Amino acid sequence: MSNISIDNNSPISIYQQIANQIKTDINKKILTPGDKIPSEKWFVDNLGVARGTVRKAISLLVKEGTLEKVQGKGTFVTKPQISYPFAQELVSYAETMKAKNINFSTQVIEKKIVKPTKEIQKKLKIDKEQEVLYLVRLRSVEDTPAILTFN
Repeated sequence: MSNISIDNNSPISIYQQIANQIKTDINKKILTPGDKIPSEKWFVDNLGVARGTVRKAISLLVKEGTLEKVQGKGTFVTKPQISYPFAQELVSYAETMKAKNINFSTQVIEKKIVKPTKEIQKKLKIDKEQEVLYLVRLRSVEDTPAILTFN
């Protein structure tokens, strides 16, 4: 953990300041997936805050999916949850990954111009003489293959 300091004059609650610092350490990769965060006692002793305040900060991050509590072992940083925000505005894969500070890559495996199938013609409302681009892409997250797309 980086040095956490609490600003008692801040309009931001103490538990939120603690949660924000943990998230900052995760975004800066000071804490990475699988890392154990310090104990509640560590936060109490080093920050001079109440145990309930620390629990509230940790509970908030557990609820968000940023941290995971393991009975008898401690609290750990989780792997980033990747979800596509369909309920919100439509954004690209790259925009989603960048917004979550996740390292990603896209590798084009196959790219060619083809005549569309009947199904594609119908979906795109084009005739059979129009050509379309066919792509096969491998998308990786943190150097691990995650998605294979056929477009």
